[in-house]
Amino acid sequence: MGTIGIVKQLERLVVHVEEAIRFGTAEDEPHLRLGLMMIDSAAELMMYRETHYLLRWGTKYEEWLDRAEKALAHGIGDQKYVDELRGKVFSKTQRNKIEREFNAKCDLLVRENIIDVAQARVLKKLHEYRNETYHRDELRPATLASVNRIYIYLVCMMMATMPVHGMSLSSPSVL
Repeated sequence: MGTIGIVKQLERLVVHVEEAIRFGTAEDEPHLRLGLMMIDSAAELMMYRETHYLLRWGTKYEEWLDRAEKALAHGIGDQKYVDELRGKVFSKTQRNKIEREFNAKCDLLVRENIIDVAQARVLKKLHEYRNETYHRDELRPATLASVNRIYIYLVCMMMATMPVHGMSLSSPSVL
């Protein structure tokens, strides 16, 4: 993705978060509920982008691992390098879980030191709270405003600390 594409993605995210903040700091339950859903969506979008990037690198590591193992089988290479690559490759099960599940995304981001354990724990709980609100229309009026403010804070922290990536992976053309 080129620079313009990254800028457009960032612009969409900023507008998304601004609107989530507007709704999430309102005085009434309907707007607070929408704010919670929107700020959770922003968190999940950022987590998706980062885990997608990491999974794409995992695919490259898998290719490099295959080459390194073949070289090692021919007596060329380094077992330590092969072992290092194995640790960076995702199994199909891991990949599918990360692509589908919020908690698995959190766990990967912790593993890669993108977010810390405490952030992940709170994100998981807030996402659970959002699921109650979204899927079952269950509100906890006494805590809804506070939950929104905590989630807004976490998302803003993620925006400040998470890397922004552009990646273009291609193979050399064969003539």
